[in-house]
Amino acid sequence: MADKNNNYDHKRENKKNTRDKDVINSMVAGAAGAVIGAGVAIAGAAVLRDEKNREKVKYMLSKVKDQATETLHDARDTAMEKKDQVQDKVLDGKEVKSRDRKSLE
Repeated sequence: MADKNNNYDHKRENKKNTRDKDVINSMVAGAAGAVIGAGVAIAGAAVLRDEKNREKVKYMLSKVKDQATETLHDARDTAMEKKDQVQDKVLDGKEVKSRDRKSLE
């Protein structure tokens, strides 16, 4: 009987240790992310001091924006085409069902 109680306490202790490790790992990951983010911000500020680099960044951002806009328009057009196809099939199905009902009467 004493062995079962010791095993139970041991399992509970293992769960607590696992939770503690998860919390510590999360804190370490958060701290590492903050350090990396600060480093990127500092590096970005240093790069953007140069006028040529600022122009390159503006150009690349403009290209990315244009590509994203084009992709969104393409996706919207495709979605509208699919919607129209589905509506056509639904209407066709209703017509077939209506004809089937009339033929049964």
